[in-house]
Amino acid sequence: MNLFRQFKNWYLQYRGLFGTWISRDSKEPTPPEPTLAELPHAIAQRIKVKTQELPIPPAIATTVREAVNEALEEWQEQPVLATNSLVLLGNSVEPIARILSESLEELQDEIDIPIRLLQWVRRPADPNTLQEKLVAQLGRGLPIESKQQPEIVIIPNLSWCFLRSAEGLDGIEYLRDNVLSERSRFWIVGCSKIAWNYLNLVSKIEAYYQKQFFLDPLTGEQLQEWLTPIVEEVGIQFSKQQKQAESKEEESAKDIYFKQLAAVSEGISSVAVQLFLRSLFCNTPEEETDAESKEKTDTESEEENNTESEQIETKIPVLPSLPGLSPDDDYILYSLLLHGNLTLAHLAESLGDDRATVQSLVQILHRSGAIEEQNHRFQVNPLYYPKLKTELDGNNFLIAEDED
Repeated sequence: MNLFRQFKNWYLQYRGLFGTWISRDSKEPTPPEPTLAELPHAIAQRIKVKTQELPIPPAIATTVREAVNEALEEWQEQPVLATNSLVLLGNSVEPIARILSESLEELQDEIDIPIRLLQWVRRPADPNTLQEKLVAQLGRGLPIESKQQPEIVIIPNLSWCFLRSAEGLDGIEYLRDNVLSERSRFWIVGCSKIAWNYLNLVSKIEAYYQKQFFLDPLTGEQLQEWLTPIVEEVGIQFSKQQKQAESKEEESAKDIYFKQLAAVSEGISSVAVQLFLRSLFCNTPEEETDAESKEKTDTESEEENNTESEQIETKIPVLPSLPGLSPDDDYILYSLLLHGNLTLAHLAESLGDDRATVQSLVQILHRSGAIEEQNHRFQVNPLYYPKLKTELDGNNFLIAEDED
């Protein structure tokens, strides 16, 4: 079987569960300035559909493929000496499983090695069975000393393999111990930086999975390339407000806007797309004078009525302010950043609190817009992520994400 054929079929079947670029929150939170709220309903729906159809940014796909290819080549040339793993590290609000999956689709015709895929789309309901389920999917059922053929193991999201609880790290211990004992396997793992820092603290995982690849922040040019289909589909105009800042070079309003978007979003794809949507507004054209109106034909007037009445422009992208957060809120938000997303039951278990207490706090955070809920799982709203991680880092949570 072709290397990534099974992987691609499985991914396409469950793609919708790997995350989208815009929230489809089933309970409609009410942040201070809801995304797309200033647009006519029909236009907002078109933009939402187009956003959900976005692939991962081309720049990310290219760098991930290059990193995987390079690491695989080194392992194939020196299977005993070379590192037999590569960990792709992203931000907690990025759909890391989707990024890894879509990036690897292009590799299906390039390598001919069997694949063993962890076919999970979420964390198992019972965290006490994590190790058992990992062994069932990834175990070879052969003695370590027996002759084994080369194989690639893909774990789309390592966060699904643990829960911060009494028995929730058994799966990580299994994965940690197996990577060095089975040199005939090459492991490709997706993980958030915050989860990786935590796992390194409690289990020294970096000593076993020694090669990590950090997703670089996207530049303004890369964001512009990625979001161009939406810009062209809707006919978005870039406001002259973007040119208020002095620039030494001749830059268009469009270029300046995307440079600002990259800076404010810190180059994080999921944050950038939400900021982009939040910056759109419908600009009602000024009425023409009688003289200007008489100079136009009926056809010209009709065309302008159809376009100008729905002219979509951008304003300067700005992050929303964090709602007032209590120490209890901080613990909930950190746990969500650590695990990516959690059911209410898993969230309560990770905090060591009773479910009723956690539920009341979660509802308040949800109403504030700081967290989102989809398919009974809660996650941090990407719009609040840049400020939230700074806030939690200042409150001595294990957040630091800078790669040394």
